[in-house]
Amino acid sequence: MRAGVAAPVSATPPYPTDASYCYATANEPELGLSAPAGSDDERLAELRRRFGDWHEPIPMLLAAAEGEPVLRHDIHELPNLST
Repeated sequence: MRAGVAAPVSATPPYPTDASYCYATANEPELGLSAPAGSDDERLAELRRRFGDWHEPIPMLLAAAEGEPVLRHDIHELPNLST
């Protein structure tokens, strides 16, 4: 993975429980299984640093995430498959 490139935050329509699922992508070094991912507060602070000055509703979504779980997962690009 390459570092330094960020992509838009996205959200799905509200779920029946009034919950929403939001995600953001950014090229970062691989976390690995044994590396610490930081606390929910640290991950939310990083999202606010990257996306907090974007257009609405991004800041509103970030504000609503206070006190909620913030997950971080590596995403890997697969090589082209032969057909």
